[in-house]
Amino acid sequence: MRNSSPLFDNLTEWLLRQAFEDKPLPSTVQQLGQRLIKGGLPVFRISIGVLVLHPNLGGVAYTWDADSDSCQFQQHGRAEVIASDNASNPFTRMMFEDLDFLRYRINDLQEEENSPILDRLKETCATDYI
Repeated sequence: MRNSSPLFDNLTEWLLRQAFEDKPLPSTVQQLGQRLIKGGLPVFRISIGVLVLHPNLGGVAYTWDADSDSCQFQQHGRAEVIASDNASNPFTRMMFEDLDFLRYRINDLQEEENSPILDRLKETCATDYI
């Protein structure tokens, strides 16, 4: 028997409804952040992205920020995605290593785990990157 959480069970049902009803991704990401916070999870940033098969475009992402409660769309060029300085980006690592989950405890980073995004998150007093 699996452990159940009302917050995550309800989120799963809600996310599936959003997908089946073809709701716009920016508002879905924004509402996801709001629902997580309302449920007691201290989230201040959500980024959902994907690598794309395109000659110039390498990836797209939607990033929600709790402070502004807004969701921004970003396009990343293919050269930017495969650049060596981007290889330390946790999201890029997940994509290229085909990882479903990745967590960094930002205050306990090893030298090889440093990346610009983790450094920026540490400056904002974030404790975890999931």
